[in-house]
Amino acid sequence: MSARRILLLALILACSGLQAHPYHSSFAEIGWSETGDALEVSLRVIPEDLETLLGWRAGRAVVLADSAAVRKMVGDWLADNFRVRVPGGEPLPLALVGLEAGPGESWLYFTVTAPRDQRLQLENRVLLEISENQANRVRRLWEEPGSSLLYNREHTLHPLWNPAS
Repeated sequence: MSARRILLLALILACSGLQAHPYHSSFAEIGWSETGDALEVSLRVIPEDLETLLGWRAGRAVVLADSAAVRKMVGDWLADNFRVRVPGGEPLPLALVGLEAGPGESWLYFTVTAPRDQRLQLENRVLLEISENQANRVRRLWEEPGSSLLYNREHTLHPLWNPAS
């Protein structure tokens, strides 16, 4: 069997595995660094969903593990799908700090260099390619517990920070 057919079969099997759990979600917590010049983000994802998505992007099967190659793929993917910006501006620099791959859930840790004295927006398209039912919640640690932003196919952009509030 050719490598191309093996890859196609692996991607088909990975896609069929997505039907195993009908609810697709991510959860992020965002807070300011002690110096106030960066947002610190912890993002929880379903590892099988992220592996499938990274596999699609790479054109080969990907196992979510803490390696230099996977960190590069995850960092590039985050930069494309979790964008903080000043309204009307370019996405702000994002740096992956670490990842914990585990069964059932995986955590991605990263920072976004951001000006605390300006309004910020978050465009969150995390894993929207995987499922029509993808729901992404973001909890801003400076807000009241229980309040969070919901991102999905219909709502991918929300105000994240207003220094006047």
